[in-house]
Amino acid sequence: MFIMFQFCGNLINLDVSNFNTSNVTTMGGMFYRCEKLTSLDVSHFDTRNVTDMNRMFSRCASLTSIDVSNFNTSNVTDM
Repeated sequence: MFIMFQFCGNLINLDVSNFNTSNVTTMGGMFYRCEKLTSLDVSHFDTRNVTDMNRMFSRCASLTSIDVSNFNTSNVTDM
């Protein structure tokens, strides 16, 4: 999922609530520079195998809130 939505500057809403992320290792830059994105539900992301979350939400200036309380970052080496 590395840079999957990078530079999607005009994206306002995105439904990723049904993504199966159980085998994902890289989420780095996933939403990088999605400047107009206002809401994003990543509360169901399974992040136990993720090692890279570098710049995952960087430059998402319009994102008003995001719940990452269920993120398991025990294997993340690049945040």
